[in-house]
Amino acid sequence: MKCGLLIFMLISTCQCQIGGLSQYRKDSASGSSNCILELRKEDVSVTKENDVVSVTWKNAPNFDHCNITLHLDIFDTTGQLYSANTSFPSHDIIFPFIGCKVYNLSLVATMNVSSVVRVTFPIAFTKEPSPPTCKTAEIGTSFAVLECALNDEESQCDLSELIIDCKTESGQEMRKIVNADLISVRIENMTACTNYTCVAIVKGSDGQLSHPSTSIPIETKEGVPDPPTLHNVSSITNTSFVIKWAAPTNINGVLTRYRITVAPKNARYYIPQNCSFDDRIPQEYEADPDISSLTVADALSYYEYEVFVEAKTFAYGPRSEVKRVLTTGGSMILYPVNRKMLSLI
Repeated sequence: MKCGLLIFMLISTCQCQIGGLSQYRKDSASGSSNCILELRKEDVSVTKENDVVSVTWKNAPNFDHCNITLHLDIFDTTGQLYSANTSFPSHDIIFPFIGCKVYNLSLVATMNVSSVVRVTFPIAFTKEPSPPTCKTAEIGTSFAVLECALNDEESQCDLSELIIDCKTESGQEMRKIVNADLISVRIENMTACTNYTCVAIVKGSDGQLSHPSTSIPIETKEGVPDPPTLHNVSSITNTSFVIKWAAPTNINGVLTRYRITVAPKNARYYIPQNCSFDDRIPQEYEADPDISSLTVADALSYYEYEVFVEAKTFAYGPRSEVKRVLTTGGSMILYPVNRKMLSLI
């Protein structure tokens, strides 16, 4: 259990009224030293634990022997809020105190009807803040925006921070701390296509923390994958080569396809300019997500190709690095001679 911090404002009044005169102590009619009615502010102890306030007259005389009763009142600017009588030198008050609000406590001790002593002073208690209420306003692939309402009906204490704690199913944790006057909180650096459970906590200026809010489920949107890792491209015959790759480091969703692009670049043999040879159109191949290699079997002999790979979730992500491969030499390909050009020679 947490103990509230009691704030005493030393502007109390302490007086005993007898026949219109004020004094701080009064002997009983018998004159017995055991029946001295004395009530001073410094003899009154007020403590708070959870919602129970204990008022104790620390140096009280013998209540049974001297027939002393206590009357307690709590009031604010609107009037009396609590009243009780007791014949014991201590009393527990169960009262819904508003945090940091100033109340007036009045303690009246009476002995044999004629002797009355009153002490009145202000009291205030800090109180644990109420949990905030938050909901999701926007969710992206790597961020979420929460809108939070601060429930301060039970406290007038200043709030300093709004804390958002999020955790994934795998145990990854992240925390966002903002000023308590912000009601919209943007959480960055989240992982795409991932389930988070978040809670919000309010911190008071006195350091007290509220209980966590109700859980806020967040599922970030699917993103495009990182580039695959293109391991190598190697020629196996004069008209074929093999391409090998690995899955992206961060898939950011559900991997559905690979796209492999093979682009002819340059022949390593002479082709006359007048020959109508243009076979440099890139070819695209697709592979299932559990495939990590592809053999190109219809390549040109002794030809240089560029190769790169892309991965797809709901859309294709950036391509891998580009690598070049040269098919090994084979039989030369003869192209027809342009007869019109020959006639000009």
